[in-house]
Amino acid sequence: MGGNSFIKNRENDKWGIGLYSYSLSSIIDERAALAGIPLKNEFGFETFYQYWINDWFSLGVNVQIIEPILKSSESEVFMGLRTSIKL
Repeated sequence: MGGNSFIKNRENDKWGIGLYSYSLSSIIDERAALAGIPLKNEFGFETFYQYWINDWFSLGVNVQIIEPILKSSESEVFMGLRTSIKL
């Protein structure tokens, strides 16, 4: 889900938020467990905001939180910056 900014006078800015969840088939889960690699469902969340500084340059930030598919893995948080230049 996302769209243009909800901040007054920032109609060129963009925002977004997303969630996902997936799992593998029971056959893959069973085979992975037999190989010593126990699996679980994976979940993720991401949000971003893209701020247009002027008509040709923007700066964006995003955050991702992931609960990996491997049972032995812990949740991870990723943060990033990006820019966009209109030519």
